[in-house]
Amino acid sequence: MKYFVEIDGVEKTVSLQRSEDGSSWTCAVNDQAPFKLDHQAALNSMHLLTDNATHALQVSKVSQDMMIQGMRHRFKVTTPIMRAMDAANRSGGATSEGGLIISPMPGRVVKTMVTEGAEVSAGQGVIVVEAMKMENELKATTSGRVKRLHVSEGDLVDANAPLVEIEPEDAEK
Repeated sequence: MKYFVEIDGVEKTVSLQRSEDGSSWTCAVNDQAPFKLDHQAALNSMHLLTDNATHALQVSKVSQDMMIQGMRHRFKVTTPIMRAMDAANRSGGATSEGGLIISPMPGRVVKTMVTEGAEVSAGQGVIVVEAMKMENELKATTSGRVKRLHVSEGDLVDANAPLVEIEPEDAEK
């Protein structure tokens, strides 16, 4: 599992790997050598045991604050899928090549909201992709006509798979 962990504005990439028997974890930070990780948890606190140190953590459930060794820090944790979903929401899921809407992540097409030949407006929802039990409505970034639907409802798609192709209005003239 890969995570992006930001503590006090400094981001680190953290990779966690569970042992085959499920009894322990290894952790690598910023692709450095992995170390064994163990923990003891109780309510809001946790002790992380690394190869050579113990770290006491206390996490607030109402803010993004964490106490590490008695010092308060701001933190944020995201995953690659969370980042892809955020990028899709900001961009509408389209590439910079105009009207080609691509899947921002692997998932399943749960709804097509347009048909080939239909007129669409910029910002209009055109397709819904479900990933990790969250539905993501992807929107047209340009007004025009739906040139091609590359998928159907129920299809499984990979990240960056073409979904809907829109011929921009100005290209039709």
